Amino acid sequence: MKNKLVLWALIILIGSIVTALLLLNRRNYKEAPRVKLKTFVEIDSLRDLDSNKYFKRINGITASNNKLYVSDSDVGRVIVFDSNLKLLKIFGKNGQGPGEFIFPCCINVTNDKIFVGDAARQDIQAFDLTGNYLSKITAKISANFQYSANTYNQFILSDAANNNLIKIEDINGNIIKQFGALISGESKNRNSAIHIVSDEEGNIYTCFYELPVMRKYSKEGVFIWEKDLRTLENINRNYESILESRKEQPYAIRGMIGGLAYNNGCVYVSALETERNNKNRKIIINVNSKSGEITSIYWHENEMLMYNFVAAGDKCFYYADLWNNKITKAIYE
Repeated sequence: MKNKLVLWALIILIGSIVTALLLLNRRNYKEAPRVKLKTFVEIDSLRDLDSNKYFKRINGITASNNKLYVSDSDVGRVIVFDSNLKLLKIFGKNGQGPGEFIFPCCINVTNDKIFVGDAARQDIQAFDLTGNYLSKITAKISANFQYSANTYNQFILSDAANNNLIKIEDINGNIIKQFGALISGESKNRNSAIHIVSDEEGNIYTCFYELPVMRKYSKEGVFIWEKDLRTLENINRNYESILESRKEQPYAIRGMIGGLAYNNGCVYVSALETERNNKNRKIIINVNSKSGEITSIYWHENEMLMYNFVAAGDKCFYYADLWNNKITKAIYE
């Protein structure tokens, strides 16, 4: 009898601890300071003065040294803006030759080079900062488009096909590391679809497209932390029933994670927030790169229906709307 009482006491204690941790996690998410974004400038389309065409499908953006780089996968080119979205340069065209694109997507700028991944060619091409072609990188990107180039001339790519989260290849395509556990119970397709960024020290940050779970690894592949951006349950897959059952929870992350960006010690996650009234709002979750804690949530008053790519600048964000082909610069104090 005494043993049973002890057992029940332990069960109750463990349950209380788990509940407290869950509530703490939810409270931290809900109580993160919210910062309203203000639209500074936006453009709906861009005229190419040479060919009189408009960009048709934005498929990747990155910000570096007060410039914004945007890939147009339908026209097959890269568009470069200054920090206020003034056109600076356009380079590339449709084709399979050097410096040409079929389906340009993710862009990285590092070590004074522009790296452009092509999902159709499944390769990465290097350009100088003026857009001149330099070389083809042997590393192959996967069909989910995303990769990251670090300051060590290495490329971080999805590796779910080999039952790893990511792999690191050198400039010649040689595999340096393969690491990271896949999410149990999920298909390889859902596990392979990840956003990837790296910081100036080579640390790697990932976030799944369809599962808002972030991870940080060192440049050697050592796991550092994981942050689940869902409040208590997998809201991303069944957010309506969760909202109905938890009346005190005013919002939920819905749909795919739009983008991941790193800037000055912070990792920014672009997501779509749905309130109980089914109004969608674009948010950017600011995650401290050292601790993995949510430090603030940026939001915009405009209702948005689709997820966006995102790039982070100096006290500003750039949204690139995939479906509406609209680029917005939003600032905050």
